[in-house]
Amino acid sequence: MIRTQYGFFGGIRPTKAEWRNTSKDNFTLLFLEYILIHIKHMTECIKNEVSKFRTEIGVTQEDLATKVNVSRQTINALEKGNYTPSILLALKIAGFFKMPVEKIFKIAYEK
Repeated sequence: MIRTQYGFFGGIRPTKAEWRNTSKDNFTLLFLEYILIHIKHMTECIKNEVSKFRTEIGVTQEDLATKVNVSRQTINALEKGNYTPSILLALKIAGFFKMPVEKIFKIAYEK
């Protein structure tokens, strides 16, 4: 296997034969590089389900904002995806809903 400045196999997707003829260690490197090639052309963002969980239990934006000590406008921006919460705020919101942070906030990749 040849490593070039463009990655394994010239930075393009390996053929099935190239995948099959690869040792376990090199397969891991190939797989990771293949993933990284696709991810580096995407941007990371935080998606959340605050609005979904809030409406399910019948709580207003104002009520949630009061409980987590922020403004209603912050909750609104958060639900619209225009604001990424601090770790502290994310933990407060998770505590309010009695759910793990990972269930409410997720990393998403967009092109």
